[in-house]
Amino acid sequence: TLVSDGANSHFVEHSPLTAQVEQNVDDQFEPKNKEQNQTDIGELIRLKLLTNKKLQLGLIACVSVVLLAVFITSVFTKETTKEQVEHSEQIDNSVQQQAISTSNLIANKQHYLAMPDNFDLYLTSHQGILLHWQADEVSNGHLWSQLTVQGDKSCQIINFNKGNDFRPLTVEVENSTEYFASFSPLDTQAIIKALAFRGSFSLCGYDFSLKGTQAVLGKHNNYAHYLEK
Repeated sequence: TLVSDGANSHFVEHSPLTAQVEQNVDDQFEPKNKEQNQTDIGELIRLKLLTNKKLQLGLIACVSVVLLAVFITSVFTKETTKEQVEHSEQIDNSVQQQAISTSNLIANKQHYLAMPDNFDLYLTSHQGILLHWQADEVSNGHLWSQLTVQGDKSCQIINFNKGNDFRPLTVEVENSTEYFASFSPLDTQAIIKALAFRGSFSLCGYDFSLKGTQAVLGKHNNYAHYLEK
């Protein structure tokens, strides 16, 4: 303490230690102020939500829309998956039924007729044409199916050199080399006439000559009457 002109004047020397203490005090109180500010902002937001009814309704509406959209999407996805599964099962059942039906036709084939160029004819129990030939070794089963439009694309049409073409219902393979192409009874007469009066046909990539077939068909009672109509 220094006394000058009758007045007391206090001078405090700011040493490095004093400066450090002051800085520590400032650092101690500054985070509390920041934390207090953050608390105040959060409190303001909470109060704003509590006092603003329109904002509350808006938030509730947004959440409701989102939940509804999620629910609708979930239901639609389940229905779509269910429909796909049911459709797939229907196709599988149809293919299985067709396979059984075709196998029965082959097993119950009748009225064998050998043709000049290494192929044979049969009639099914429903008077459909069953065309048979021997060819390259392949796996047994469906080679072509009109129902599913799957299989060897070269088997989807029997192609005559003139006139109309016809679609086989199925082409089946038995014993690895025995090919059987079955046709609708609706096409029986037209196919027999084509076999009698055309020069050649191709099916599944194999070509056959029809030379002499008219005479062979005309001598068999079960086929000859189709030529007279």
